[in-house]
Order: sequence, then C-alpha cells, then structure tokens
Amino acid sequence: MSSKEIVCLVADPHLLAEVEQCAAVLGFSLIDGLMDAALASRWRSADAVVADCEGLDEVSSLALPPRRGVFVVCVGTPPWERGVQVGAEDVMVLPARSGDLVEALSTRCSRNAVSGGWVAVVSAVGGAGGSTLSAGLALSWVRSGRGSVVVDANCVSGADDVLLGVESEPGMRWGDVSVRGWQDGGVDGRAVATNIPATPEGVGVLSVGRGAPAAVEWNQRGALVQRVAGALAREGLSVVVDVSGATWWEASDFTGCDCVFVVVPATLRGLGGAVRWSRVTRQGGADPVAVVKHEAVSSVGVKDVESVTSMPVVAEFTSEKKIAKEIEETGLRLCGRSSFARMVSGLREIADGYIKNSMPSLPLDECAINSAQSRAARMGELAA
Repeated sequence: MSSKEIVCLVADPHLLAEVEQCAAVLGFSLIDGLMDAALASRWRSADAVVADCEGLDEVSSLALPPRRGVFVVCVGTPPWERGVQVGAEDVMVLPARSGDLVEALSTRCSRNAVSGGWVAVVSAVGGAGGSTLSAGLALSWVRSGRGSVVVDANCVSGADDVLLGVESEPGMRWGDVSVRGWQDGGVDGRAVATNIPATPEGVGVLSVGRGAPAAVEWNQRGALVQRVAGALAREGLSVVVDVSGATWWEASDFTGCDCVFVVVPATLRGLGGAVRWSRVTRQGGADPVAVVKHEAVSSVGVKDVESVTSMPVVAEFTSEKKIAKEIEETGLRLCGRSSFARMVSGLREIADGYIKNSMPSLPLDECAINSAQSRAARMGELAA
C-alpha cells in the first residue's frame, strides 16, 4: 500500500464504494475522517481529501480552513458553491467521473513534495520557550534534508544567534538587510541565505548585530520581516520566524504565513497571553495551533487551553535542564534521542502539512463572497 494519506469524508454508501474503488486502482489507502477524532489535524496534513455533502457538513461544524487537494463527490446536482468554500479543486459526479477522480488523486499525490514556506512561533508570554522551539524546529528541518533559516523577528534586540551559538560568526545581520531597498522589493532571498551566519548543521540565522539594530521604523518592522521571510521561502527554504519579544508584532504581520505555533505555559498567565495571540493571529488570517509547556506546578491543562483559546493543542513538552546547559556551552544542537527532539520532529511534520496544503485566507466580506460565487458559476459552466 502507498504511504499517501487520503482522508475520506464520504457518508453515502454508493459514493463511498466508488471512492474506495478509485483509491484501490492507485494503491492508496483511505482514512475514514468521519470516524476520526483527529480530523482537524489530518485535514491539515493529508495528501488529499475526498468529501460528499455530509462530509462538508462535518468540515463546516469544525470550522476547518480551506485547503488544497480537496475533491467533492456527489450523485446529483454538483454543490459548486460549497466546494469553493473549502477550496475544492473539483466537484465530481460519480460514477460518471470516476476516471477523473483517479487521475486527480494521482496527480495531486505525485506532485505533493513540500517546497519552501514560512511558519511563525509565538510565545504566549515572556519566557515561554518560543525561541528554543524555533531553533529546534529549524534544526529538525535540516536533519530531514531541507534547508532552513531562523529569522529573529525582534530586529532590534533579539538573541537567536546566541541561542544557536553563532553570535561570533561573521555574516549579514538585520542592519545589513534593512538598508538594501527592501520597500521596493529589494530583498534578494538567495543573497540573504548565502551571507547570514549558519550553525555547523547548516541552519541559517538572521538576527540583530550587537550594537547595530535594524534601521527601520517600528511600524515597518513587520513588513520587513514578511518580505525577508517570503524571499527566503521562495528560494525553497523552510523559514521559522521567531516572534518572541517582537512586542510590536500585529495581526497584519502574519500575512503570508503558512502556520503559527503559539507556545503556551500551563499557567493562568500563559493562558491569558494565549487568548490574546489566538485572537491576533486569526485577525491576520492565520490558523494558529498551540504547544503547551508544562511547568513544575501547572495550574492549567490541555483541555483548558483548547476550550479557552479555541486552538487545538498539537504537542506538549517540559523544560529540560540539559537543553539550557547545551545552549550555554555550544548553542542548541538537538539531541536526536531527547523528548524535545521528538516533539519538534512532530511539529515539523505538522508545519509541512500546512505549507503543502494551506490556501491564502480571504476576508469574509461581500467582495470575497461575490468572487466565490463567480468562481462557482464558472466551474458549473465548464462542467455543463
């Protein structure tokens, strides 16, 4: 059987039989999403999703965001507008278009290699561990064979270069980037990736130089970080933007971001900060998920975080003393056997799912609705 993950949200038994037959032709296995408690996470990471109208009802009830690789199947009148709402690539009447479904799934899964993208890591409150998580995520990407860069969004007084042990290495810092005409599109992603300091493993680090902060006004810093992260991602790199300490970061600064991890200490203070950041990220069109950091005495549980913030908790971890010692002596190096390394490896896979499948978020205004309706009408005309 293929390792491709196809989530099936089909309740109609006749349609289900057709979809199963199409998957069998390709050697793909189906996951019954209607019976899967982890549907929300599978929706983000699956190679493809096949759904009927009842399956779309489930998607709506969970408020899942639009994504690529969705195929809607039906037996009667095609529900074009509902397909548009979830980002469907096609709406197919079965069994008449079973052959098209086979071809679509084959094409989708054969081109599904993850290219470059950028994710943001936010600390719900100071000291949550967002910077450490950012560094670990980038190291995990490099270990998997992908190029990765940590971008320290605190372009005035950040310290991600210290955390990764490259503060003394020569190379480009924020002060060099911000004077190169970035407002006119003058950020060369390849030049940045080539000239910034890098760890022995190959993780690039763009941080602030000692005594040389980015020469840019505070209300333009988010736009600068966005421009640089996007340029690096277009070079095929997996970019981790560490938002920890960037107190000026606003909702609009998440534009273009594929995924947001919010690190939440399991305390009341951490929960309060997470509520704020969940709201800010959604206002910026992002779809945040939470990573819970357990303290020696935690007054907040995973269910508390999920119910209060409406963010799914995708991972949990505790502080490891050896990590702090490692950072102090050599910079973070990510021991493959540690629980932290296993945790960030899982987050990397989640981030890859977002990068692979995410779609640009549209504001829910009249213009967006009219655009969706027009697209639905065009799809209907083409299928007629």
